[in-house]
Amino acid sequence: MDFRTYQVEALRTDVSAAAGKDGRDALIVPMLGLAGEAGQLLSEYKKHLRDGDAHKLFKERVCEELGDLLWYLANVASKFDLNLDDVARSNLAKAQERWDTANNPLHFWAPLKNPFEPVCVIQSGLGFCRERMMRGQPGFWNLDERVCG
Repeated sequence: MDFRTYQVEALRTDVSAAAGKDGRDALIVPMLGLAGEAGQLLSEYKKHLRDGDAHKLFKERVCEELGDLLWYLANVASKFDLNLDDVARSNLAKAQERWDTANNPLHFWAPLKNPFEPVCVIQSGLGFCRERMMRGQPGFWNLDERVCG
């Protein structure tokens, strides 16, 4: 099943009081639903961390919560007149551009001569880039130099 088909079918199951309305009233239920289901997913993960293998239904519960999140996501997309296929395609393109997945990016921190000088080496479509960082405000690093080639 593709996202658009799911979105159309899911919208048919929207029986909330806000179904078919416009504006803020139409959004409140699915937006709160997203937050609530995200909380449920976190709760299942907490139980898994706490109980380990004793939480035998973990995978099934995660599947159920992800499905509920998908339903609310499709509902919100519909309220904004967005095609979920387009949303997924656009997001994937953004992620691929950001991380240049086609060129198998490699990200890691490695010291130069000074072990206290962090350097980020990034493989991208441009080859390797070395970024030298310098200390900024306490707890932060600032980009000092970027060399690509």
